[in-house]
Amino acid sequence: MATTTTNTTAGAGAGVEEGEEAEAEHIDGAPATDIFAAYSASPSVRALFPLSREHPADVTESSSLASITLPPTSYPLHEAVSHLHLSQLQLEGVLYATTKHQEFLPSKQRAGFFLGDGAGVGKGRQIAAVILDNVARGRRRHLWVSASADLSRDAQRDLNDVGAPGIRVIDNLKDLDSLKSSQTTDGVLFTTYASLVSTARGRARLDQLVQWLGGSAFDGVIALDECHRAKNSLSETKVAACVLQVQQSLPNARVMYCSATGVSEVAHMQYLDRLGLWGAGTSFKDFAEFSRAMKDRGLGFMEQLAMELKSDGKYLARSLSFRGAEFVERVVQLTDDDIVRYDASATFWRRLRLATEAANMAASTGSEAGNVMKAFYAAQQRFFRIISVSMKVDAIVADARKALSSGHSVVIGLQSTGEAAAAALNLEPGAYAGWVSSARRTILGFLESQFPRSAGGGGDDEMYASLVKEANALPLPNNFIDTILDALGGPKQVAEMTGRKGRVFRDATGVPRYELRAGGDGGGDAMLQSLNVEEAKAFQSGRKLVAIISDAASTGVSLHADRRAGNQRRRVHITAELPWSADKAIQQLGRTHRSNQTSGPIYQLMVTNLGGERRFLSAVARRLQGLGALTRGDRRAASGLDLSDSHLDTPFGRRALKRMYDAIVTEATQLPPGVTAAPLVEYCDVEVSQVLANSPPAFPAALHASLLAKVKLLCVSEDGIATSRIDTDKILGDVRRFLNRLLACEVRMQQLLFAYFLQCLSSELAIAKSSGRYAEGISDLPGAVKRSHPPELENSGGKTTGPGPLEFWRDPNNARAITVRHDLTVDRGVSFAMALERRRLASDGGDMDGFYQSRRPQWGRHLPILALRKPGQRSAFVITRPNTGQSYFEMDSEDLRAKYQLRSDDDDELRSTWDAIYDATLHDGFPPGHEAGRRLSNVCLLGGSVVSLWGVLETTLRKKEHQIAKSERSMRVVRAELDDGSRVIGVRFPAAFLGDVLVGLLSSSSMDAGNEAASVQLTPSSQVEAPASVKPKQLERAKSKPRTIASFFQKKAPRQAVDDEGGLGGSGGGGGGAKRKERDDGDDEHCGSSAQHVVVVVE
Repeated sequence: MATTTTNTTAGAGAGVEEGEEAEAEHIDGAPATDIFAAYSASPSVRALFPLSREHPADVTESSSLASITLPPTSYPLHEAVSHLHLSQLQLEGVLYATTKHQEFLPSKQRAGFFLGDGAGVGKGRQIAAVILDNVARGRRRHLWVSASADLSRDAQRDLNDVGAPGIRVIDNLKDLDSLKSSQTTDGVLFTTYASLVSTARGRARLDQLVQWLGGSAFDGVIALDECHRAKNSLSETKVAACVLQVQQSLPNARVMYCSATGVSEVAHMQYLDRLGLWGAGTSFKDFAEFSRAMKDRGLGFMEQLAMELKSDGKYLARSLSFRGAEFVERVVQLTDDDIVRYDASATFWRRLRLATEAANMAASTGSEAGNVMKAFYAAQQRFFRIISVSMKVDAIVADARKALSSGHSVVIGLQSTGEAAAAALNLEPGAYAGWVSSARRTILGFLESQFPRSAGGGGDDEMYASLVKEANALPLPNNFIDTILDALGGPKQVAEMTGRKGRVFRDATGVPRYELRAGGDGGGDAMLQSLNVEEAKAFQSGRKLVAIISDAASTGVSLHADRRAGNQRRRVHITAELPWSADKAIQQLGRTHRSNQTSGPIYQLMVTNLGGERRFLSAVARRLQGLGALTRGDRRAASGLDLSDSHLDTPFGRRALKRMYDAIVTEATQLPPGVTAAPLVEYCDVEVSQVLANSPPAFPAALHASLLAKVKLLCVSEDGIATSRIDTDKILGDVRRFLNRLLACEVRMQQLLFAYFLQCLSSELAIAKSSGRYAEGISDLPGAVKRSHPPELENSGGKTTGPGPLEFWRDPNNARAITVRHDLTVDRGVSFAMALERRRLASDGGDMDGFYQSRRPQWGRHLPILALRKPGQRSAFVITRPNTGQSYFEMDSEDLRAKYQLRSDDDDELRSTWDAIYDATLHDGFPPGHEAGRRLSNVCLLGGSVVSLWGVLETTLRKKEHQIAKSERSMRVVRAELDDGSRVIGVRFPAAFLGDVLVGLLSSSSMDAGNEAASVQLTPSSQVEAPASVKPKQLERAKSKPRTIASFFQKKAPRQAVDDEGGLGGSGGGGGGAKRKERDDGDDEHCGSSAQHVVVVVE
């Protein structure tokens, strides 16, 4: 069976001590609820293009990026790139890309631009328009790199759509080989990331590409579309190395990075060489130094970095609004049969592990032994992932049928297909195959290729044979994609867009047979890609109403309810398994949510109630948060899917795991703080449960004794206790290892260990919140906020940068890098009338919602609070007080009952006490005479260029930490809405220490780059190039349709004479011995730099 839940954030379980009723002086903002804001074009775009059209779909930015203003620009974008072809937001992307391309970095490389727009915004059209503007200025060759060769047709379509059909798209590097010397080869070379690393005739394709572009003189466009394909570090992929090499070989190129998922971790930023974050003129001599310095600065720094990249005009990231889309998490409860099969598999893998270790010790030595065990755990992880997906099949099929009966279309997203299992069986097309079990083939594949066997045979062979026999007897499910396809009508009813060459299907007689998907020999990659395109057309036309997509088809394909398509049913997008990487998750979700759709999709994430499956969710959630922080300025804005409560591999998660392990391996006689027996006992063995019933104090020791053996099997160490402190730190806090190993435990044990771990994590989060060490992302200051200018700063000669903020620091190396100071006064108090309104608006949280008074009097009063159940939580309550407003941390239901007594809303005594505290604490603390508990508090935010100061700010806080509360020892990005309706955003910092920061900034200029306290400096542009003049003939050729054979049979209309080339990049004449007409000044024969730099004002 399955249940539906709403995604929520994990809450703290610990309550507030009564002694903390009067909260500290600091103000903890609540996480910002409006993660996205409606897109608004920059003033420059509105001024330059007053007639430009709105985008045809609702578009948003993350609220943090929306609060950042783009710098002004007056780049004379040519009228050919007009509002007739592009929407307002697309024009903005083109305008700022071309503006940034006029600048040079101190490294003498041309500055790059990052377009981080999501699916449906039109990245392709913006790339095409940037190329058109450059062609109009005499730059005749350009490079467009993307993920798939099929997308070359989309590139030509985008050029046509922006009014440039005469710009030829050269389809991949192989086309250069086939062109005759007499044929012109100007145009846009479209290639793939895979082609960059290939060779032909013993020559690297990359060298051929650089030569064709013109070498170091090349100043055309390099569009790195889907640039997340180059995200991995150079040591991991050849693609990343080639992408970096092409940028370094062409320093004058106009680089444009394009991807909605460009960066999910700092380690993946190396290919972004033209953003000026490291190298000459910065605090870091190279990327390695930058990466080391950034590694420990957290998501808050990444959020600030994204905002400052936008403020410098280097970055834009807009996305389609998720308005109309729905997100549902579907929890599939395991059946009794599921549990029996899973437990049998867990028992087998435990035996296989012991057998592998024994055989490995006898047959392998050194690194060989370690490689065998790595292969074992990799196979084990694949196996249980297959099992987890297979246990969802019945629910997926049922939900798909329900959606179809409701008039919807269904898209089922998978990552793996089980192709390797069928390939290993060497199945012949048309032959009887039976249904293939991918899970069984995973076991047998490991045994056949990795299980250690000595040359002499003997006992190893007997063990091997026994394991094979046992594996073949396991009750394992069939391949899940074949099962889903068969249940929903087979290939005639279901469009399959995957990378597999063959599949098992039920023929007309009901017999399962193996067939090749494309061609008699299965087809190559090109044939499979063409087949996937045809399958997409069948789905979009309505001939098939169900589509199955895998990672192989998650880039470029559109499966949304397009107004132009025959199939305009609402899409139900069922995600059966999430990919490992955040960027792939976003790419797949984007297939069904695009512009010009009749309805938004229903996203349905399928998860089981297995604790071990959180391994996969945790991995994706961690990367989604990093992706949102780095590319959206908010860790929660990577997608509309909230997996924040699934992110377990955090410092808090690691501490929680150590706490649990410590209690188990030492067989502690007490449960860790914050852990209770009630959530654990339902998963315990009968004997342990009886201990709780008969002798509760003995329960912890009995529980830990029963878990100790399992902890050994989780590979904490061979004997359950690490042999050294180093081992303890490395292993006991390894959440990923814990979750990986958890998959191989029996279901009941998984649930017990995971429930124990979650309780420890909730306790850690409660402690972190109470001490101010926990941040859920950008937060909003609570209460009424207005500006307050400190007299001492105004009298010191500080310069104002406008009405309100004061200039705090101007970078001596970059005049545009200005840090401003916002001094704010916050009234966080909540009147009784306001509290009543909150009570009324809150969703029904049950009979515990309402006003409370403390059971024990404090300072002569029974203190009042408002407690409302946190949405999605069973026992966590949000607390509001009259003087300090909404508390930063929640209170557990047990603490609430123990410390407070529920009162009615019209209780006169409670209302009188509430009003008295509210009125008395405007300027005074509570109790009277204390600093803490005042309604009014002063807050200082640093805005503008803060990234360049980050290291000095951190150093200052460390030096002064003994003078401030723990809650103020970390920097947070905070947003405030002022009393005049305006908003400010910045990093919160104690105003009293700003003088020390100035001293540190003045001295930091002499520090060596890369020092621990070194700041990050966004590279100032050392040179700005004037725009080149427009070449009318070049522009005319770009706008003219290429001449073909059919052109000779059409009636010729009078037109102005052009040269004999017949259109830019056309093959119809003008080659070889034909005498060519004189070109415009600066219209050079090759694609190199333009000869003139004249500003053209376009009216």
